[in-house]
Amino acid sequence: MKAQSKNQAEIARCLGRDRSTISRELRRNPTGDSYSAVAAQRQAETRRRERPLTAKMECPDINEYVRQGLTHYWSPEQITGRLRRDFPDDPQRHVSHQTIYAWIDADP
Repeated sequence: MKAQSKNQAEIARCLGRDRSTISRELRRNPTGDSYSAVAAQRQAETRRRERPLTAKMECPDINEYVRQGLTHYWSPEQITGRLRRDFPDDPQRHVSHQTIYAWIDADP
C-alpha cells in the first residue's frame, strides 16, 4: 500500500488499525521508500532474539529474593507466585518464571 502512494491514514483505515500503529511500524522497520513485511518480520525476530531476557534480575532485591527462594528449593513458578503475593502493589518486582529460568541458564 505504501508502494501505491497511500498515506498512513489510508493504510490504517484499510487495515483496521490506528494511524499511530502504522506510523510506528514504518518508523521501526524502514526499507527505503517502500515497506517489506518479510524484512520487518525478520527484523522483529532478530530484535526478539537479542533482547535481554534477564534485565529485571539485575535488581539486587529481586536477585536476592530469587536466590533465597532457590536455596529453599522453590520452583521458579513458586517464586513468581510469591513475588506477586508479597509485593502486590509493586509490578517492578514481578518476574515471570520464564525470566527466572533464563537467568538460571545464563548464570555461569
